[in-house]
Amino acid sequence: MSAKSSVAKIVQEFMLKANRPYAINDVVEGCGKELGKAAIQKSLDSLVDKEILIMKMYGKNKIYFPKQNSNSAELKKDVLLMKQKVAQARQVLKSKENQLSEMQTKLRSLSKIKTLAQLEEERESLMDDIKISMKN
Repeated sequence: MSAKSSVAKIVQEFMLKANRPYAINDVVEGCGKELGKAAIQKSLDSLVDKEILIMKMYGKNKIYFPKQNSNSAELKKDVLLMKQKVAQARQVLKSKENQLSEMQTKLRSLSKIKTLAQLEEERESLMDDIKISMKN
């Protein structure tokens, strides 16, 4: 393998692994300065020619990023998987909402029941009434 193709391979692996846009200086930093800026620039241009990378101009700056593959079968599979996860999450949510509704109903019914302190107070009040009515 020639030095030129090894530099291109290193640059290609770096760019595909990072999967984000880089300027030439960032690629030099990421791949190692020992490869040389000129060799990396030639490798980037070669990868653009092979349509492995895409180059965009922003003013005088060239930005390189990997071409995104659009494997529709894999994307459809991912979408289907995500839809299944959403359906499962909706089922869990519905179950939790039903549990919450049941608990709220139970809480409302329990809040109508008098506490022990209230019952004792009422009992004392009734006992006082009975005592008063017996005296008369």
